[in-house]
Amino acid sequence: MSNVTPVNIIRLCNLSRYIISILFLIIFTLDSSAQYMDAESKYIGLKPKTDYDPYQNSTSTVVNVLPFIFEYRIEEYKGVQIRPIFDLSFGGGVTQISDFGLTGAYNIYFSDAIKRDYFIKPNIAAAFTYNYNKLGKYHSIALSVEPGVSFLFNPNFLMTVGINPSLGYFIGKSAKAATGSSTGFKAGWGMFLHLGYNMFNVMY
Repeated sequence: MSNVTPVNIIRLCNLSRYIISILFLIIFTLDSSAQYMDAESKYIGLKPKTDYDPYQNSTSTVVNVLPFIFEYRIEEYKGVQIRPIFDLSFGGGVTQISDFGLTGAYNIYFSDAIKRDYFIKPNIAAAFTYNYNKLGKYHSIALSVEPGVSFLFNPNFLMTVGINPSLGYFIGKSAKAATGSSTGFKAGWGMFLHLGYNMFNVMY
């Protein structure tokens, strides 16, 4: 039996839109170069992202209205990040708070992976997230790995694109319904676009 169904076609179209949008942003903004990231650099930025679950149908859209990120460079090419979570759910004629929490991450930029004075820097972050879902009344903790590619456009601006596969553990009366299993664990992945603006020191 063929797996080509209207639902699968819609899922593939949604995924394609995410990928095309991110690629378009990269192509549109690649116009300058950078050298290296300075230790003691500190910056704030935006990190909108989307989580894609091909096995779950939902009539609502969830948006983090506080997609801020703060990174403190603890040494050259290594930094720690703090990211708040405050999600609004749109759908069914109702707009309401759905989730809130916090993510902490350790981020590494691979300075010599391509060329030290080149403006493209592969990077990877290991992140830990706590989240409370107000609608389902359950808590979750998650570990994720975030490989990506950073583009240093000038001393004050950085853009990173990547993916964030994760494994979460859900706790609460509705945790089994949220995960679709009896274990409380759920794997997922998504894509993100990180725009960093340096207010304190040069990034390179």
